Amino acid sequence: NQVLELCDGSDWQELGSGSGSGGIGETIPSGTVMAYTVDTCPTNWIAAEGQEISRAGYPDLYTTLGDTYGNGDGSTTFDIPDYRGQFLRGWDNGKGIDLNAGSRTDRGDGTTGDNVGTQQTDATARPNSNFTTNTTGSHSHTFTVFQGTGLDAGGRARRQDASGASTTAVTNATGNHAHSITGGGDLETRPVNTNVLYCIKTTNNAGGSYLAALWDTDTDTGIQVEETSDDDTIRFDTAGTERMQITSAGNLIPTLDDTYNLGDSTHRWQDLYLGPSSLHIGTNTNEGILKFNTANQTFDFDHALNIGSTSNATAGNIRYTGSDFEGYHNGSWRSLTGSGSGSTTYAGLTDTPASISANQIQFANSAGDAITQNANFTYDGDNLKIGGSIILDNDTATCDASKEGAMRYNDTTKVMEFCNSTEWGSLGSGSSSSSYLYNHIFTSAETWNAMTGLSGTKAIPVWV
Repeated sequence: NQVLELCDGSDWQELGSGSGSGGIGETIPSGTVMAYTVDTCPTNWIAAEGQEISRAGYPDLYTTLGDTYGNGDGSTTFDIPDYRGQFLRGWDNGKGIDLNAGSRTDRGDGTTGDNVGTQQTDATARPNSNFTTNTTGSHSHTFTVFQGTGLDAGGRARRQDASGASTTAVTNATGNHAHSITGGGDLETRPVNTNVLYCIKTTNNAGGSYLAALWDTDTDTGIQVEETSDDDTIRFDTAGTERMQITSAGNLIPTLDDTYNLGDSTHRWQDLYLGPSSLHIGTNTNEGILKFNTANQTFDFDHALNIGSTSNATAGNIRYTGSDFEGYHNGSWRSLTGSGSGSTTYAGLTDTPASISANQIQFANSAGDAITQNANFTYDGDNLKIGGSIILDNDTATCDASKEGAMRYNDTTKVMEFCNSTEWGSLGSGSSSSSYLYNHIFTSAETWNAMTGLSGTKAIPVWV
């Protein structure tokens, strides 16, 4: 990929992305220079070789550099610095380490001297100790003089003496003296070094310079901490779109209204803990508010509550079957209106509760209409009173333990009957042996004695 990467402790993250925005490198501003270890700069970096480049093609870099290193053609291009073959030196900025700072040459826009971008040629300072050559002080040299006059063929002097033989002579002493050193040495003074390619950053982040950001490799998913302004906001992007923010107030908000879910059908949060504030459900123009009333220990909802259907047979559950409300109790679903199909029904309340007086219960018929007011129950604190007749329907079920205590009207024999858990017995059928009234009142000495205070003779009591 030809990008620099930084280890964040668990993975390698790019310093500069492949598309111009993203990666940890996107926190590096345009104009930054780095040494690179291959001969081609990574994406969003170019070699610093003094070339003219397009102002329109590199707007971030031109904003940073301007005409500092040259104004190019004066309108459409500009120059970048040339660092080929050079060691970069920290700006002296008046410290006095760069003794020739004042003579630094033009960086490209006419600026010279102790300024960023100005240049120097090479120079060699004298060492702290002077150079010296070996010396022996005052001295002379001997040489041989050959026989004859003038110079011989080799250019040597000679002289004629009596014997005709050669002899030696001595030069005059010249005292201490120095010698010039020529030849030797190298072409430049330099430290041990390795070639690198100096690259200059050409872009900022897309949309501005983030103070911090973390992006995936294709730079469409990441976290941004602040954008161009100091808004103290954390932004979360996926697939190239900003999805939500954590604001400076600590609020977690989606960037689009009524668009994103918290969890899905197969990935659900286990528990959701909310404070005593309200839960707003709906749109921003039509919403319902659910709030927990801590004083009453109840949930308050300011709209109608629509209950759906359920097959979860758990005591206390309420469901809507499509035609009736039912509650699950004692092993069965029971109608809450008296008009449903539950195995057991409860009498429903009238839909006009204003017509019900205090301490009264009102039934509804199969159509859901309230029965007449004179058929109300009234409870006075001690007694339950019926403001009308009770009409019992015929019951053809077998009398067993589940029916014990039930009464019915037998429309065949035209008598009231009572279930004693084994058989239906008539109430008030004359002298029938199966009559409870006969067997338990008229033929029961205990009952009679209790009623009349007499014993022995049986008689028919008369109530007046």
